[in-house]
Amino acid sequence: MKVLVTGATGLIGSALCDALLKRGDDVVGLTRDPSKARLRTPGVEWHSWQPMLERPSAKAFEGIDGVVNLVGEKINQRWTEGAKRRIMASRRTATHNLVGTIAGLERRPRVFVSQSAVGYYGDRGHDLVDESTGPGSRWTP
Repeated sequence: MKVLVTGATGLIGSALCDALLKRGDDVVGLTRDPSKARLRTPGVEWHSWQPMLERPSAKAFEGIDGVVNLVGEKINQRWTEGAKRRIMASRRTATHNLVGTIAGLERRPRVFVSQSAVGYYGDRGHDLVDESTGPGSRWTP
């Protein structure tokens, strides 16, 4: 399987790339700094992408079977109003740009997994939530 990972240099993304490589998958990573990423994880095919500014290159999607979208501003920071805006904007804009490229591909990946956070749904106590559940009314840490 050939998997494209955004956020591939982050905590979860780098662990995912390592696990995919270990099981024998081909891995493509999108990153702002491919030369730095190549030093850290040379087994990944790295492509440059500025997620807040552009759509990723269609070339990065050649032969891709699945996409895992983990891109976004780090959440391990003080959640000031400015940080919350950056966190939300980074996910919306980057995902919009990513999906824009995928929509234009002649051969689209069969699988697309995109991150979310429990904070999207707000504090629901013990209630089960799924894709049909609407967003919460406020941010919860």
